[in-house]
Amino acid sequence: MLTRIRIRRNCVPVSIALAALIASLEARSQQPNASRHPVAIVVPQGSGGTVTAVDANGASRSLSPASTEPVDVQFSAGRASLAVTYTSGLTLTTAVRSYEDRLVLPELVMCRLNTRDSYGLGIPGARVVLRGGGGRFAWSSEAITDINGSADIVRPTTASGTAVVVVQADGFGTRRDEVNVSSPELTISMEATGTIRGALTDSTKTNPIATLRLWKLTTSRERVLQQSVRRDFILRDIAPGEYLLEFVASGVGAKTIGPVRLDAANYVDLGSVDLTPTASVSGEVRTSAGALLSNVRIRLLNPTRPEMVAEARTDSAGRYMFRRIIPGEYRAELFMGGEGWQTFPEEPLVIFGDERHEQSFEWASQRCSLDVEFVPEPSVKSASYSIALPVSDPPTTVTVDHVLTTRSFKSVPCEGVVFVRRTDGDAEQHVIRIEAGATRYAVRVSPPRLATEIQVSVGDRPLIGATLWLVSKDTSEMVNKARSTNVTDQAGSAIVPLPVDDEVTVYAQRGSTTAIIERTSFGGQSARKQLRLPDTVIRGKVVDQDGAAMKGVAFGGSIVPAASTSGEPQVPSSAVTVFKGTTAADGSFEVAGIAVGKWSLHFNAPASQLQFDTAFEIDRAPADKRIDVTMGRR
Repeated sequence: MLTRIRIRRNCVPVSIALAALIASLEARSQQPNASRHPVAIVVPQGSGGTVTAVDANGASRSLSPASTEPVDVQFSAGRASLAVTYTSGLTLTTAVRSYEDRLVLPELVMCRLNTRDSYGLGIPGARVVLRGGGGRFAWSSEAITDINGSADIVRPTTASGTAVVVVQADGFGTRRDEVNVSSPELTISMEATGTIRGALTDSTKTNPIATLRLWKLTTSRERVLQQSVRRDFILRDIAPGEYLLEFVASGVGAKTIGPVRLDAANYVDLGSVDLTPTASVSGEVRTSAGALLSNVRIRLLNPTRPEMVAEARTDSAGRYMFRRIIPGEYRAELFMGGEGWQTFPEEPLVIFGDERHEQSFEWASQRCSLDVEFVPEPSVKSASYSIALPVSDPPTTVTVDHVLTTRSFKSVPCEGVVFVRRTDGDAEQHVIRIEAGATRYAVRVSPPRLATEIQVSVGDRPLIGATLWLVSKDTSEMVNKARSTNVTDQAGSAIVPLPVDDEVTVYAQRGSTTAIIERTSFGGQSARKQLRLPDTVIRGKVVDQDGAAMKGVAFGGSIVPAASTSGEPQVPSSAVTVFKGTTAADGSFEVAGIAVGKWSLHFNAPASQLQFDTAFEIDRAPADKRIDVTMGRR
């Protein structure tokens, strides 16, 4: 039986059908930290109808709006995942924490999405997917456009910021874009797609096969697709533009064709793509002293990235040979056991036709080396990382326990960067640039972060639509730090990965202003964390000497620390202590929740080479202070 639920559309009630609520629970009862208890799932008042849920035993349960009837939930590591699916095509996902006994679903609102071709006509039958977040819920909504090329998309009222829209239509391919979810009506324009076709040939094989990568040429190279192709191939629904086609035949090399121009509703016939390996490459590997080296691995790489297309080893006489190679351009990568890797970017291999190419290499010992130190905090029991060097080998896995761990690479390529990623945490990543000689880098290993709700208010008002960043022990730029981005909902709440027991800096961004709102240690993740900022605000406007509004003027403010009785400077807690931003189109600016105290404020307009400095004081809360600035005058 379908249940009717009322949804607001531009403040006008609209009805849709809610078929089922599917609770996907992490059943890990065998773990010692697993627990279970009932949680009431509540549809907002006035929605009408019932909600169907699946409890920890797999039994369906029906709940009335605002019901307190429990649903048994299985928790693991203090949380359980939940998915809510509506027949309108909307799916909500969230995490329920073990301290919660009630979950209120958000109200729903509908917006219209229009698809248009290059003539402004609607595109019927297009599949539209809209994905976004806001507050504690991530959401995804699907619909099919009608005969006019339009579709009604349902989203939760908690949605904020930008969302990703993906539109797929026959004859138009796939379009992916970012949109503002607060708009009641959205329009996506698409161009008719084209077709690329061709035929693989290889005189040494009756049925040649290769991996095809299609790259779109814009300001950079964007990979559109990757697939395996055999003999006659055809690529459909390709958007108009300029492309490179890259064919990689395992073990014998690669071939690149392009740039190729594809127009709307047209096709390109590449004809025969010959992958016959008619060339050969041979040579020797010596030390800088001239000694021949055996058992050195030589790889021929794709010329644009570290991808192996063929491999050989030196024999006892220090010589190697690739007997069958597709003519083209390659890079060389050498690996020697006990030493490491070396690359030769200044010596590309350009191989023609039936050429027998001779290329020798010199192994220069200790050109560049890398040491990565993993320094665990006392509370860390275990952690895992991957180290990706700028070579064709897969990333190296490193397991860290409670003691310092060092991973050393005696020889690494002297160009490029190394990526160190945490694989058991929340997307922590470190970028290491290799320098000549010895490079040493220390990774501070923190305890894993757990999802925790943080509620921020300015006075008695929730801070709505602010993006929160949490950075461990950081008070400046967020470089090589794990950023956890979350947007506060109507209650001022956001779910963030929070360190178990660590000092953090909390950044908040709303509009064009970023501010540090807290430097503190929250402790564990047992309940909601609350940050209450003073009910204070500064606002103003920046104009030039003629009174015209100045858009995009950078401004920054910092509190002047007051000295304590011990002489040490004191900075207020739970308040904005540093902020920066740019003025709006009308020259205005506004910052809320700043600390009581003395402040310095700096304005900078690089385009006109104008600067302005001022100072002000907030002596109480609540307070509303206005600062108007005329640039060019001090």
